[in-house]
Amino acid sequence: MKKRNFTAAAALAIVLALAGCGNKPAGTTTTAAGTTATADGAATTTSAEIEVTTTAAETEDTGDTKEIDVPLTDSGDDEDAEGTLLFTDLSGNKFYREDATEGDWDITLPYTSVRVSSGMFIDSDKNPELFDTENFKYSGDRAACGDLVKVKAGDTIGGLKIAKASTRVNLPWSEEKQGPDHDATEGFMIGGSSVDIEGEVVLTGILRYYYNEMYTISSGDMIFVPDGSYSGMPMATNILEEEFQFGTLNFDEIGSFDENNGYGESTYGGAVNVYSDAPSFRLGNLNENYSGRTDLVELFGGAGANCTKKVKITLTDVHIDWNDNFGSAYGCSAVLKDVEEQ
Repeated sequence: MKKRNFTAAAALAIVLALAGCGNKPAGTTTTAAGTTATADGAATTTSAEIEVTTTAAETEDTGDTKEIDVPLTDSGDDEDAEGTLLFTDLSGNKFYREDATEGDWDITLPYTSVRVSSGMFIDSDKNPELFDTENFKYSGDRAACGDLVKVKAGDTIGGLKIAKASTRVNLPWSEEKQGPDHDATEGFMIGGSSVDIEGEVVLTGILRYYYNEMYTISSGDMIFVPDGSYSGMPMATNILEEEFQFGTLNFDEIGSFDENNGYGESTYGGAVNVYSDAPSFRLGNLNENYSGRTDLVELFGGAGANCTKKVKITLTDVHIDWNDNFGSAYGCSAVLKDVEEQ
């Protein structure tokens, strides 16, 4: 078995990375570049139609629906018709100080920008040569970022209605005040972004049950990685900086964490490994959050050992999150309502 040294930040990043709608008013259809996988595992760049609709609160007196343009063009001025410009994201969408709610160390905006999943999905059943199970590495293509789409509560994207959206902005430090500068006009950093999805989401993909503890995984934890069924749906991301890679890489690992010296020990569990241009979702703990769910115990063969299943799943309380507390970390979560083995 191979031993690898982990910091707390790296451990979290490994696990997390490894890891709806009322009547729709007229809106704007935009196009974002994406990548899809062919049957042989090769990746091809495509264009995906992204429909974003706005809420009635954005409708002007004429009855016309206000459009969300992607990308927007920044005039370069700090002051414009909508307020004081904090920054623009990678696609030119604007974020304004007047929209923020003040906190002690940060400010929070009631909207954010999201990536849109291309639906790219590759697994080791069809393409085993792309997954190095000894070193836990993936050598295949990865999804492109595409355009970022600015969303807020009430907007609809990928058939999903946004219940809540936010961007947390860290205030710059003031040497004079020896604390955060609430009067600053520059020097802001993104602390995190998130969206909550209204209603139920039905997806297919890989569901893992962990009996063995490893890193930040407790015995009984469940993690779900969607496949191409997530195409067109939102993903939180760092909206100001291009990341090195996109998507979720999830290996079937069996591991333990030695608290005395900080070394992690990983071995391959023998089940399917996946790359997906979709977030991985923590679904909670079978023992703590799903007491009495005999259907889950049966699905996991008695729940006495690590288990991986290909499933069709219904999720509620879907929360999609990116934060910079531990580097680039993802904390997406949901509640498992129904599940069917595929």
